[in-house]
Order: sequence, then C-alpha cells, then structure tokens
Amino acid sequence: MAALAQLEALPDAVVIPLELASSGRHRQDLLGYELLSVLRWSSSEALRGRPVLLASWQPLQDILCKRPDLLIVRPAVEFRRLPEALGRLPDFLSDVAAGRTQPATSDEIAEISAADQQASRVSYHDLANDFYAAYRIKKGYLSLLRRAKESGVGEAASEFRAFSSVRYKWEANVEAKLQSPLVRRFQASRSNLHAPRYPVIEESLEILTYHLRHGLPAGTRVLLVDDEFHKGSAEVLLQVLFRQSQFTKQLNDEWVYSELTEKGPQDRWARFVCVRSAELARNWMAYWDMIACEEITQRPSWEDWLNRWDEELSPNAKSREHPRDPEDVFAQSREFVLDRHSAGPRIKSTVVLLDLRLEPVPEPLYSIKAFSSYGLRRAIKAEKSDLPVIMFTASRQILNFAEMIDSSSDIDGWFIKEGPDIPVDDEDANSANSVAYLLERLHLYATLRGWYRTSFAWDAERKLAYARLVHSKQAGTVFAEVTRLSDGLLKQILKDGLARETGTYLGYIQDRVPSTPFPVSQTLVARRVALAALLWTADMTPAGPEWNTDAFVRLLPGRPIKKSVKWVYDKLNFNQVLWMRSSNVLSQLLREEIDWLATIDWPADKRAPILGALDRERQLLDS
Repeated sequence: MAALAQLEALPDAVVIPLELASSGRHRQDLLGYELLSVLRWSSSEALRGRPVLLASWQPLQDILCKRPDLLIVRPAVEFRRLPEALGRLPDFLSDVAAGRTQPATSDEIAEISAADQQASRVSYHDLANDFYAAYRIKKGYLSLLRRAKESGVGEAASEFRAFSSVRYKWEANVEAKLQSPLVRRFQASRSNLHAPRYPVIEESLEILTYHLRHGLPAGTRVLLVDDEFHKGSAEVLLQVLFRQSQFTKQLNDEWVYSELTEKGPQDRWARFVCVRSAELARNWMAYWDMIACEEITQRPSWEDWLNRWDEELSPNAKSREHPRDPEDVFAQSREFVLDRHSAGPRIKSTVVLLDLRLEPVPEPLYSIKAFSSYGLRRAIKAEKSDLPVIMFTASRQILNFAEMIDSSSDIDGWFIKEGPDIPVDDEDANSANSVAYLLERLHLYATLRGWYRTSFAWDAERKLAYARLVHSKQAGTVFAEVTRLSDGLLKQILKDGLARETGTYLGYIQDRVPSTPFPVSQTLVARRVALAALLWTADMTPAGPEWNTDAFVRLLPGRPIKKSVKWVYDKLNFNQVLWMRSSNVLSQLLREEIDWLATIDWPADKRAPILGALDRERQLLDS
C-alpha cells in the first residue's frame, strides 16, 4: 500500500492474489486478504475504492469459510479462480478504463460493516481502555488550550507548546491502530449510531485560566481507581492536572505522585494516587482516615499492602517487624517519605475518579451491585457523603448510570472515556468539553463542599477566588487578618457615627485593606463591615431584622451611588462590592461571617433577635 501511494499516478485498478507468498507466512494464511482489508480501510480516500480483481487457486466458498467477509465479493470486487483470472485480466482492465466497473464509494465500503462479524465482536469498552481514552483526553486538553490561546490567555500559549511537545510511548501505536482495518471497520459499523455530546461548560476558559495560573486548589488530592490506569490515563492526567511527567513511586498495581513541601526533601504528601482495585483504594482511604479503618486493618491484605510499600520505601532496612503502623511506612521512613499527614495544606479535599468495571464481567447479564466499584462508592458515601466520586468509565449504559449514581449529589459526576466510535468533531471540541467538565468538577465541585451555598449564586471566578484562599496554606493567617481589620473598621465607623461622604465604600475598603496575597480579602472585609452596619441599623420585627435605609446610609462610609436613595442598594452595589444580592442577605452568609457577627456587642434591644437570626442560618448550614 505504501508503494502504491507513492506512485506519481494512482492505479485505476488493483490485482490481488489471495494466496500471496511471504517470508515466514504460508499461502494458506491468505495474506492477500489482509492486503485487501488495508486497501479498503486504511488507504487514502483516493485509493481505497479502486476496483479489485481477486485471484485464488481455491474456490470462493472455501475462501469465505476461512475469511467470512463480504469485502471479498463486494463492492467493486471481482473474484476469479486461477488460472482463469489470468485470462480475465485484460477484459477487467478494459471494463475499468471504460467505466463499466466503477470504484467503490466510502459509503458502500462502510455498509459492509453492518454485517461484519469481526467488527461486531469488538467492544468500544475495550478500545476506549486500550490507550484511546487517554489519547482523547490529551487531544481535548490541547483543543481547550488552543481555544484559550486564541482568546488571549497568555499562559495558554506556553502550556500549549509544552504539552504539544509531550509524546507518550503509546501514542504511535494508537495512531497506527486507528488506521488499522479492524478499527476502521468498527468505526464504520457504528457510523449510523448517535452519541450525545459532552455538555458545554460555559465558564471553561475562566476555569482553565485559573488552572494554568494556580494549578488545582492547594489541598486537592485525586484518587484514581481503574484496573487499566496504566494504559495512558494516569500519565495524561498527571500532566494535565499537576503538570508533572513522572510518578514518584510505582508498584505493579499502584502509582503515586507525591508533592514536596518547602519544609525539606523528606516532607511529602500524596496528591495523585492510582490503584487498580477497590481493595487498594480502601487501604489508602483508611490510611487517610476517610473511611472506617478497623475492619480493613484486620484483613491479611492490609498487612501485605504495608509490607510491599515498606520494602519499596525502605529497601535497606536491616530488620522488619510486621505488621507495622502505616504512618511508620509512609511518613516516618528514614529512607523515603511518600505521604505524611502533616505535610501540605491543613485542609485536604480528596476526589475519587472511579472506574465502573474493575474486574472482567463474565456474564452477558449482570448487576452492577455485584461490582466492587459499587461497593466502594457505597462505603465512601456512607462515611463521607460530601466526598466527590466521579465515575470514570467507558460505560454509556443508562441503567448503569441510574443505579450507580443513585443518591448522588451535585459534587459527583460521570466522566465518559471516549471510544473510537464517538465521532471526532472539528477542533476536537467534544473532547475539549470533556476535559473542561473534569476541570470544573475538580476546581469547583470538589472545593465548594463545606462552605458554598447555592444561595450565593457566584460565578466561577468568585468561587475559584474564595476556594483558592480557603485551601491555601495561609488560610488561617489571612482569615485572622480579615477579622482584625473588620473589627477595627467597625469600631471606627461606630465611633464616628456619621458616614464619610467622600469617595465610595469600595474605595474606602481598598484604601485600608491590602489586596495581597489574596485580593478576595478586600471583599471579605467589605462584606463583614457592611453586614454589621445593616444589622446595627436594622429595625427589629417579629419576622426578623428589617433594613433601615436612612440609618444604614448615614452609618456606612462612602457616598451613595445614586442621587435618590430609597433602598439600601442605592448606597452601594451589593453584587459588585459584596458579591451578594440585596434581597435575603442573611441566606448568603459564609460560616465565618456568621461566627464573626455573633461576637459583636450588639445593642441590648437588638442582641437577641440578631443572634436568633444568625443561629437559624447556622442550623441551615449544618443541616
């Protein structure tokens, strides 16, 4: 085929002896059939449909018994036995030249796959897991970067260049397989099927920009549970999520990337852990105190697991005592520290990427309740209902989805591994949407639990800005400074009694609150002082605090944004300055704001109603 493609002019027809001779091959292997398959499925559009004269010493019936493939008889194929084929050859070429024998169209070739037994035995699940899904994740990330680069995101250009230069060992094999007759026939057999697109993530560029500038939230840890993670997915996700090319340690069934802290070369914490079984996932989660560990640590497999890691991390140990405490194995080893609880950010958020089929499925009819992945997810949700579990699977069965995701919440997800039957659209847009979906889950849904309320209605930029602070190493120090500044400013405005009319309230805050290292600090102080002023000036009614516009405008610094002041939002833009709507303000309080407001020495006649309203909001947060 390569020789034909390099000819100055492509042939009008092709003659293929089915019993071709080749070194190391028998004529009975029908090497010519393989050549026909490559011609029809892997050649260029200009060459693949050329009329073919097949010649064979064996009768057609015997050939079809060995190779039951309609390609041997149609389209644009003529079969003749030898030596008759030699006499037919001149007339065959004349028929082609005169147009009496027409080339086959791509649609005619594709129709053959509808009755193709070989292609029908191929599973999209098998193909997706065989490096193809990882290949599509890479293509999708590059497409997302290209889109960001074209939109003027400076960081995207350098990341695009860097990631484009990454070439995994398996990529050439994937690209060759995509041109193979079997996969091309499989794709053709599925060409009339329709596949849903990934949903478009409206804020994908904002999330990607944040990811490029800051990486995943500082405390985010990813646990990938997939029996075939070694087939590309782990490597690509390591590069996409953490911009790393090498895992820290690799066992046969476990790969771990650990991140060093600034404390020293032996202070690491595991940020990306890949395991092939539910049991190994349970071991890690028990070590992280995320699920009940008493039952797990009593199993022989727990001791075996610790022993394997002990031998890997402390190969020069003179003596070993079994069983050992996992902290001794992972965190206290003198030779290599892999995962120390005290290392890294104070708050850590684990996200689980969970494959559906972790073991072979022997029966054509099955229940996913028998899958170890189902049991693992149930165990996780029983202990940590707010821990995100994103199914990472090639399964598109709606019944699997319905049963597996039962009792799920917004923080969970279903991340489809693309198979080669899913059409590849222009600019790999659908694959880009899939990567954007994953980044959205990891950046937003994984980091919002514990503090975000749907009543906030924040966009992605605001969610990410606050999440970056919450999960940073400086969170405790920054929140303490926010409290100190808020206390001081509130005390000052209560002492002054009348608002300063020069400048805006936002400018008043910006002049007094540093914007580094986290610009969101200015918003947090602005919110606290304005909320305190609202409650301080409110009228107390049986239904709760009722805002007193005149008193609020007189107390809060800054001139009103409108000449005619009738409502509290005429004083300042609640959405722009406070990230709040002006209605139902108390339902938009952060937990630390509730706690801070409760510490204020309120006027005697307002103290009980205000504390009661704050307590109701606290209960809603805890429910």
